Amino acid sequence: MFEYRIENGKATLLKEQEGVVADPEAPSAAPLKAGAPNVPVEVKLADAPEPVRRSINTELSNGPLKSIEKVPHNRRMIYKASLQQKDGTEKTIYLNADGTYVKD
Repeated sequence: MFEYRIENGKATLLKEQEGVVADPEAPSAAPLKAGAPNVPVEVKLADAPEPVRRSINTELSNGPLKSIEKVPHNRRMIYKASLQQKDGTEKTIYLNADGTYVKD
């Protein structure tokens, strides 16, 4: 759990819960805006930015889309897309808002 103080439209981190570790597989991409929620938000494919939709559409040959989330990581937002592969396993990709794959 995180505690923030918001003053003059700016969020300041006050406290992090001890032992909480960010997902190492979800690297950073775009800065968080002040007041943005610090929780994953489910996104419909139609509501994702066009570059993100294009990148996800190239992955659909591997199997159907299960979900898309806009997730915060290290004060940034990225898109996490989960696809069901033909062999039954799940593939997760992380995308920047410009549709490029997150490398980290």
